[in-house]
Amino acid sequence: RGTAKVVCYDNRDRSPTKGKVNEFFPGERNAMLIKIPPYVIHGFKAVGPEPVYLVNFPTELYNYKEPDEFRIPYDSKDIPYDWDVQMK
Repeated sequence: RGTAKVVCYDNRDRSPTKGKVNEFFPGERNAMLIKIPPYVIHGFKAVGPEPVYLVNFPTELYNYKEPDEFRIPYDSKDIPYDWDVQMK
């Protein structure tokens, strides 16, 4: 159900796509598999009037004692993306 906006930002130093932003809109009518490479900054939010269901398949189980994730505020100036969206 619903639709999500998934945004990926490549900030990896030696990546040929460094500095690139990709956005995807998976949903009930646009099913897709999105493979996010290690160390690519990513986030998602529901868009539209319906709730959205996403399934996440990490490569390793989450380690609560030593997490391998880093969090960045969604509105960080280090990421060239504006999360505002207008559904028409």
